[in-house]
Amino acid sequence: LPKQQLSSAALLELACHLGPPAPPHPLYGVDAKNKGVTVLESYGDTGKLPDTAEWHADMTFLSEPPVFTVLHAQILPSVGGDTLWASATAAYDALPSHLKNMLDGLRAVHDFGSFRNSFANEGHEAVTFAAQKFGQAVHPVVRVNDCTGKKALYVNEGFTNQIVGMDRNASNQLLSFLYTHLAKPEFSVRHHWCVGDLVLWDN
Repeated sequence: LPKQQLSSAALLELACHLGPPAPPHPLYGVDAKNKGVTVLESYGDTGKLPDTAEWHADMTFLSEPPVFTVLHAQILPSVGGDTLWASATAAYDALPSHLKNMLDGLRAVHDFGSFRNSFANEGHEAVTFAAQKFGQAVHPVVRVNDCTGKKALYVNEGFTNQIVGMDRNASNQLLSFLYTHLAKPEFSVRHHWCVGDLVLWDN
């Protein structure tokens, strides 16, 4: 939805129509007036760069990740800043039947992934505390959408750690294949932002 002039309160009200809001993100800051609104900021001139530049579904380290995500552009860089989304449903549909049959019923552990980098320089105790703060969860590798009944891949290179029941080597090989498959251009869409753009997606 282009050029939406929304306050943080209006944005939160809109999101609440989609369901109960998720808890605040454990790493990012929140809006000063509305704690339910997460603020994503990146400043290249100060060294604060995006840490979301890898394929991911939002907060899958939670046992109940957000069903929908709403993103509203406030301040944009003069160059770059595009966002890409992938259809995990289309990616699943394109898999051969024997691979679909193998994936159905598998589960995977999700944790806080590359967010470890934000704590590693502070030492072991900081990383341990962060792991407890973020938590981890087990989700099916193939998830069924409650609204459409369609199946979708539910693994991502941002937060999926290991497939349950597989050794690390076999898990890494399968996950690497699925990540490469999900990232194929035919499953993705790119959005070039303008100030005020409002994007909603099924997480």
